[in-house]
Amino acid sequence: MNTVSDQLDNAENPPPNRDAIKIIDAAIQALKDGDHGSHWEPDVIEAAQELYRSERPVFQRKRAELKKAGGMEAQITDWTRKVRGSDDSLSETKSDELMILVKEKAELFHDPDGACYATFEKDEHRETWLIGSKGLGDWLSCLAYRELGFVPGEAVIKSVLGTMRGIALHDGKEHPVYLRCSPIPDGYMIDLTDEHWRAVEVTTTGCRIIEKPNVRFIRSGTAAPFPLPDLSGSVDILWSHINIPEQDRPLVQAFILESWRPDTPYLVLELCGEQGSAKSCTHKRLRQCSDPNTMPLRVAPKDREELFIAAANNHQASFENMSGLSPKMQDALCTLATGGAYSKRTLYSNADETAIAIKRPVIANGIQPIVTRPDSIDRTIHVELPRILSYKPESELDAAFERDYAKIFGGLLNLFHQTLASLPKVEIKNPPRMADFARLGEAMFHATETDGSFTELYRGNRTDSLQGSLDSSPVALAVQDFIMDQDEWTGTTKELKAKLDKDYHHEGEGWPKSPKGLSDILSRVAPALREVGIEIERKPRTNTQRLLHIYRIKDSESEKQSSPSSLRHQNDEISDDVTVVTEDSKTSENQQEDMYPNVEANDKVVL
Repeated sequence: MNTVSDQLDNAENPPPNRDAIKIIDAAIQALKDGDHGSHWEPDVIEAAQELYRSERPVFQRKRAELKKAGGMEAQITDWTRKVRGSDDSLSETKSDELMILVKEKAELFHDPDGACYATFEKDEHRETWLIGSKGLGDWLSCLAYRELGFVPGEAVIKSVLGTMRGIALHDGKEHPVYLRCSPIPDGYMIDLTDEHWRAVEVTTTGCRIIEKPNVRFIRSGTAAPFPLPDLSGSVDILWSHINIPEQDRPLVQAFILESWRPDTPYLVLELCGEQGSAKSCTHKRLRQCSDPNTMPLRVAPKDREELFIAAANNHQASFENMSGLSPKMQDALCTLATGGAYSKRTLYSNADETAIAIKRPVIANGIQPIVTRPDSIDRTIHVELPRILSYKPESELDAAFERDYAKIFGGLLNLFHQTLASLPKVEIKNPPRMADFARLGEAMFHATETDGSFTELYRGNRTDSLQGSLDSSPVALAVQDFIMDQDEWTGTTKELKAKLDKDYHHEGEGWPKSPKGLSDILSRVAPALREVGIEIERKPRTNTQRLLHIYRIKDSESEKQSSPSSLRHQNDEISDDVTVVTEDSKTSENQQEDMYPNVEANDKVVL
C-alpha cells in the first residue's frame, strides 16, 4: 500500500516512460543489426519526443546509445533536429543542450576564495578544472561533439561557462583545491600530473601511488608529470646531476621537501655563481625534482604584478637571470614565498578590486646575490655555485638525468616520509625566524642519522648572507668605518648623518638624502650589523629628541657562530637548541628527580 509520502515522491519524480524507452531500445538493437533506418520510424520519433519533453537526461543517454550503435550512418544530428521539430516547446539552443549534459556529468563548486571549478569523470579518472580554463573548454567541446553531434562555437562556450560559473558560485558547495600538493592526515599528497591524474601519498608510515585521489588537484597547461617513483632509489644520485657544494646540500634537500608542505611558509632558494657555473642546469633539475614544468625557467618579471601573475598558475615560482631587484621587488619575492596578496583595481571598473592571493616556493638564479635586504634574507637560502671546469653536451646531460629521474624522485619521497616520521620527535628551543623549515631540517638530520645541527647550518647560511648584504649598503659600510674609530657613540639621527656625510660618505644609490631616510636604512641593516658585532639601540623618545646608541658588541653573534663549540653536536651529542625525543632518551620520574632535583616531575628536560 502506497503511503502519502510515496505518492508525493512519485508526483515530484515521475518514473521514466517505460514504453518510450522500450521502443527506442528496439531501434538501438536494430541499428546494431544493420538497419540504419530503424530510428527514423514514426513511432521511434514520437517516443524520442516524449522523452525529450519529460525525461531529458534519459533522452540524452538513449541518443548517445543510438549514435554508438549506428555510427556515422545514423546521422544522429539530423535525427535530433527531427525529434525537436519546429515546435517552440521542443526547441532548445545548443548552449541549453550542452548545459543539460554538463549538469548531468560534472560537479560545479567553488573554493574558499570564490574561484569556480568543475569536477568530472573522464576515461576512468576524475579531473578538476577552473571554469574558464583551456582544459575545461576542451572537455566541453569534446562533450558537445560526442554526445550532441556538433562542435560548439565561441558564443556557445561563453554562454555555458557563464552559466556554470553562476551555478558553481551560488548553488555549488565549497571545496578546497590544490596545486601539486596538499596536506592529508599524517602526511601529504603529491599530484603526479600524469594523464591518469594519479597522486603519491607520503605519510609517516610510507609512500604509495593513489589511482583516484580524493583531493581535488588542479593543474596548469604547462605542468609536466613526475615519473613513477622508484622507491629503491636514493637522493644521493641527485648530486651527480647538479652543481651544489657539499656543505649546502642539506639546505637544498630540505627546501625540496618543504616545497611539498603547503600548510607551512615556503622559502626562496637563491642560486648564484659566475658565468659557467651551471646555474640554469642546476635550477632546471631542482625544478624537475619538486614541480616539473614544460617551461621550468621563466624570464624575470618587470614588476610586482607580473611576479604574482607568473606565479599564480604554477606551484613553484621559478625565475632565471634575476639581478638588481628593487627593495619593493625583494619584499614581493619573499611575500610570495611566505604567503600574501597583490591587489589592483579591476579593469573597466571603479569600485571592484582584483586580488591575487598566493603562496609559492621560489627558486631564482643570478650572477650576483638577488636578495640583499636583511628582513628578506631571513626567508632566503643562498647557495654559491662553484665554477665548472669541464662541460658536456646538454643532450647528454638530459639523457643521463632521465635515466636516474625515477630513482631520484623515489629517494626524495622516501626521505620525505622518514622526515615526517621523525618530525614529532624534534623540538627547537630557540628556533630561527623560519621555524617550520628549521624543524623539518632537524627531523631530516635525525631520520638520516646525520651528524651536526641543521639549525646551525641554516643560521650560518643566514649569517653569511647578512654579512654579504652589508657590502651592498653604503650606509652599513659607513657605520662600520665610523664605529671602528670608537667603541660607542650616542646622538641623534641628524647628528649621525652629518658625521657620516662629512667623514664616511660612501658612493652609491642607497645613500640617504635626509635623517628620516638614514633612520629607515638603519632599521633595515641593523640585523646585519648585529651579525658583525655592531648594535644600534634606539633610546626612548624624550620631549625634544630621540637618541641613537651605537656600540660594538663584546661577544658578537658572529663570533659565537664561528666558534667550533657553538651549537654543534658530535658523537651523538645533541645541540643545545634541539631536543630529540626517543624511547631510549626517556627517563622515569625517579631517574629524573635524581638527575635534576630542581625540575618538576611533569616538566620536559631539554637536553
